[in-house]
Amino acid sequence: MNDLFERLRTRVLTAHRQLDHSPAVRRIVAPSVTLDDLTWLLHIQCAFYLGLEARLQQHGLAEHPFAPLYQPRATLLAADLQRLAHPPPPAATIDDFPDSPQGLLGVIYAVEGSALGGRLIDRRLHERLGSALAGQVAFFSHYAHNVDAHWKAVQDALRSALLDTHDVEQAALGAEAVFHTLHRLATRDLPAPAPPDKPASTEIPR
Repeated sequence: MNDLFERLRTRVLTAHRQLDHSPAVRRIVAPSVTLDDLTWLLHIQCAFYLGLEARLQQHGLAEHPFAPLYQPRATLLAADLQRLAHPPPPAATIDDFPDSPQGLLGVIYAVEGSALGGRLIDRRLHERLGSALAGQVAFFSHYAHNVDAHWKAVQDALRSALLDTHDVEQAALGAEAVFHTLHRLATRDLPAPAPPDKPASTEIPR
């Protein structure tokens, strides 16, 4: 096993745990989760991926040798929100990350690793919200197919790309940009209910 890959996992663990304990994420795995909780998390995710995918284009993801490992998400999230009768939010501002192969791989590591947790979230949401989700939300289940094989490919790519501690730091900065940006978005409380004559805000803090 590549010790440098394990160093990466250890290096970003704190940022990952901070995201897992953010209010929006904790609500989505709580027994009391509501459709409003889910909709708000989808808004957060959509804002994040709209911003991230624009940044990845700026960083030349298409020319990156590991580009096929990144699975776009913004369009799927926007479609879920549309089915829930909520407009997509504006793109969020993404924390900076290194414009290097290792930095981009760090972003991919954080994003694609989230699909593992998404599989569990999808199962729990269907247990707790049941028919309310029928045909409405595809985001969490979409990436569950073949997730183990895909995650192994991401890990193999990182193990081949991490050659020294500088590479680990570059990848860590990429992963932390993902975790820190999502944490910033997910710590904002749910919007207050709108008055009858005013639509609820869908603004995401940038």
